[in-house]
Amino acid sequence: MTNHTDQGDEHRKDEHRKREWSHGDVIPVVFWGSAVLAVLSLIGAGLLHEFPNWCYREPTAYLLVGLWVAIPPLWFLYEYVHFPPAEGTDDERMRHLHDLCRNIWIALVAILTAMTGIDPFAGG
Repeated sequence: MTNHTDQGDEHRKDEHRKREWSHGDVIPVVFWGSAVLAVLSLIGAGLLHEFPNWCYREPTAYLLVGLWVAIPPLWFLYEYVHFPPAEGTDDERMRHLHDLCRNIWIALVAILTAMTGIDPFAGG
């Protein structure tokens, strides 16, 4: 026999599960959000390239590149913790997707670095 409190706890758990995003819900949001941010970053880097004498150019360039260097691996960690890969082919699909995303991320960082004139090998 379940008491009234147990039923209330189960109801709250069911309601919480309904509000949780699934991995399939998150992918389109992250994809389109990332695509928009990438385009805005490229536009921003182009503006930084066009206005080399802007007083905030260097800090803005470092911030732009720094965010693209830091946020993707943090997202991959978040995704791994909150949406662990399933067994079998889904795991392989996620690994492949991460490989593709990593390559895009590295390319974007390289493009932004070149466009903003940051020398990654300069010693301070």
